[in-house]
Amino acid sequence: MDLLIVSRDELVKMREHKRLSNKDAVICFYDEGGKPVDISGSGASVLTVELDDKDIDEKDFRIHQYFPQSYRAARFIMQSLMKNKRIICQCEYGQSRSAGCAAAIMEYFSGNGLVLFASEKFFPNKAVFSKIYNALRRVRLEMSQEEINLLFPAGRKLNRQEIISDITNKLRAYLANVKKDDNDDDCEYSFFEFITSDGTEHYYMWLFTEELEEFLSKYSEEDIVYAMCGRSAYSSYCYIANFIYDSENGMCYKYCNYYESFEYDKKLRKKYKVVRKEIYD
Repeated sequence: MDLLIVSRDELVKMREHKRLSNKDAVICFYDEGGKPVDISGSGASVLTVELDDKDIDEKDFRIHQYFPQSYRAARFIMQSLMKNKRIICQCEYGQSRSAGCAAAIMEYFSGNGLVLFASEKFFPNKAVFSKIYNALRRVRLEMSQEEINLLFPAGRKLNRQEIISDITNKLRAYLANVKKDDNDDDCEYSFFEFITSDGTEHYYMWLFTEELEEFLSKYSEEDIVYAMCGRSAYSSYCYIANFIYDSENGMCYKYCNYYESFEYDKKLRKKYKVVRKEIYD
């Protein structure tokens, strides 16, 4: 994957020196009321995003109202990568919004995007990171396993059925330990979710061991079309921090509010034609 972070001045120089082509896809962040860099005639595809540089640690910040173009940006990224284009992330100084966008792309596809947060050169916008990262997870639901695996490096390619089997085995191991030690507090994950071929969504907090046992006795792995397990925690800003392992995206990090989870779950239920729910929380 070819990824570049640039400032407004740097993108202008790239245009002037004809260092842009039809092999490039540019995400251009610019301040509200301002104007994006004009790269028309360069051959590059471009997505302009009018967005002020605000972040989650600012007073009265509302992440669900920020960056409404994130889903469109994620689709632009996926489509550009499918065409083997270089992704250029640009903002005013090439340090915050553009770095947050690039970090999300790197983290989703390669699992190494958080290194940008430790860099002295960049100051990635955490809200942009969160919105792009979670939007990429949602866009992935529109793609086949074969399509998404064309974009992932070899060590991160997905096999949906293998992940379903792995999550089911993690659940069996947890329930076996509960029976052995009579202790249901020692669980690597705090919740499990499954969608079965009969159109039922099953959600369990880890404490519902009897209900989880009943689920495993009723359904085989072949009946499960989607599986997920994860751990949750809450920050002082009331956002939910999830570490999720699921059969659509593999191992993922999600930092968001409930709106982001709702949008992902809505697309997931539509994809797998969910008609009923069984929830134990």
